[in-house]
Amino acid sequence: MATNRLVFEAEALKFFGRTIGMTLALFLILPAPTVFLRFLSWYYSCQRFADGTRVTSELNMAQIQGPLRMIGLLFWVSIGSQFAVNGPLMKQAAQILCSVVSAYFSFQVMRMVVDTTRTNSGSLLRFAGTWPQFLRWQAGFLALGALPALSEAIALEPAGLRLAVTLIASLATLTGIALLIVPYLRWITAMVQGGSRGVTFHASTGSLVLRYLAFGLGSLLIFTIPWTLLSFMKWLCRQYELPLRT
Repeated sequence: MATNRLVFEAEALKFFGRTIGMTLALFLILPAPTVFLRFLSWYYSCQRFADGTRVTSELNMAQIQGPLRMIGLLFWVSIGSQFAVNGPLMKQAAQILCSVVSAYFSFQVMRMVVDTTRTNSGSLLRFAGTWPQFLRWQAGFLALGALPALSEAIALEPAGLRLAVTLIASLATLTGIALLIVPYLRWITAMVQGGSRGVTFHASTGSLVLRYLAFGLGSLLIFTIPWTLLSFMKWLCRQYELPLRT
């Protein structure tokens, strides 16, 4: 049976360069909005569904500049807090606080991006998810990410026991994130509304984990990273399907 999967077409080096540029701009704060808008426009131009459906963005500078710059600023605040705060538990608490505030602005960015996306059939999309819902997902990721640091903060003796507990906590974190990421992506997809057809996400937890592992292995050689990144993005886009027009 024919499927209407999302296709991503780009040159590996150009995609890698634009991704690096977007990341650096976010860290530099001031150029982030301009670079983000250019990246989003280019990124959308590289996407299409098999039936020809495409999207464009109507996002503007006034909407995006505040939240994006706050995300970049909070990144540096999070780093600075690790030097300004004493004690592993206090450092972890400061990092979690910065992460929660950053998640709020990330939610604002995601909602604005979706709400200003229009299909070539004229439908304007809308993100129906709420901040409390988004926060619950982020709380799960933050709790899992904090496990290794919390295990190190517990002064276990001997050192071998402390190392074993840290390794178990790290394994629990990786396993938990792997189990959480696919339902999270499906929730985001389900919250995107507008038009008469809803997008579905098909990847399984196992397939996504294998792809992450393949990406990690493919990135061991620096010169292969652009092609490894592009391969992962193409696979990820193919997991999104839009029902065929009848």
